[in-house]
Amino acid sequence: MAKYSKEGESIHALVVELTFTFFKLRSSGDSQYQKYGLSSGRMALMRSLFTGGPQTVSAIAASRPVARQGIQRMVNAMLKDDLLVLTDNPRHKRARLVELSATGSALYQQVLQEEIEFMNRLSEGLSLDSIEQCRALLEQVRDRLEL
Repeated sequence: MAKYSKEGESIHALVVELTFTFFKLRSSGDSQYQKYGLSSGRMALMRSLFTGGPQTVSAIAASRPVARQGIQRMVNAMLKDDLLVLTDNPRHKRARLVELSATGSALYQQVLQEEIEFMNRLSEGLSLDSIEQCRALLEQVRDRLEL
């Protein structure tokens, strides 16, 4: 039977901790976003559009580990809620671009202010160096998974 190396055992413990932390963060985010009628998934989609600009449904789905159909359902629901709009895509006649509506952009920025306050509270007492080392390590692990 295979045995962990010291590094393998340590990375395994990190992944387990990361999983627990992810679920706690998602739960915290969901309760924060719920008062605005949002979920973590909707907020992530809005963040992608706010930071990356208009995108096709396929491009949004390609940037995360979810099916295009799931993104399409979310986009359709958010269109009905006036959070998103579709615009013509100069590169493709059928694949329209999804972007935040004025309402969606204003809501995103309002929720973002609360998120900034939450992250500032969460980081109190932690050193910037340790946060950056952890972020860099997680980025390396993610890059290895993409290989």
